[in-house]
Amino acid sequence: MPQLANPRRKADWRDKTITNRHWQPSPFGLTAEGRLDYRGFPFAVPQYQNLQSVDLSYVSPWHGTTFLVHAVMEDCDFTGAAMGTLDESFLRCRFELTTFDNTGLSGVFNACSFVQAKLLRCHSNAHFTDCDFRDASFADADFSRARFVRCNFEGARFKRADLHKAIFVGCRPSDTQLAACYCNDDIRFESEEGEVIEATMPAPAEHPLLAWTDRYLKRLEGGG
Repeated sequence: MPQLANPRRKADWRDKTITNRHWQPSPFGLTAEGRLDYRGFPFAVPQYQNLQSVDLSYVSPWHGTTFLVHAVMEDCDFTGAAMGTLDESFLRCRFELTTFDNTGLSGVFNACSFVQAKLLRCHSNAHFTDCDFRDASFADADFSRARFVRCNFEGARFKRADLHKAIFVGCRPSDTQLAACYCNDDIRFESEEGEVIEATMPAPAEHPLLAWTDRYLKRLEGGG
């Protein structure tokens, strides 16, 4: 396992043309869903990976979060993991109950599940297509300029989120969700045919820094 997670030579890993290089077969066999079983993998997943049908749910590297940089992932499971930066291409991957805290998501996400994920203080300008964000939390996240196509936001929470200039195609958060954002101006809504849909935006929530400043000034005015 240490050899798998910590290769000595950079060239051992920087080859994304070979799927599951060094990962197949898994010494633990397959999960019930047919993925290579690496559940609870205790090391960091190396960068520059091309992984397909690998179960890395609850991955728990000793040094902290799991970073998937320059990664091509298909049908991989990261349920319950603590994730760092994600970058490049993710197809039908699961990030359910996953925690993203003050990290970045970039690249392309197709048919991925973020159900009950915590996208706290994250920033992203990625393209999300047919992704499921039910009951996810976007608290304090900056998804300005991100693009969402046919995504599901049922039950998602956008407290103090920034959706400035985000694009929604064939989908949209509810007015209540948009009102919870502190920045929801210049959002663009489009039909799946590319036609712009005019929409009246609800007033955004007060910027957290301005709210803190107002409370501080009122405290000074009241003598402490």
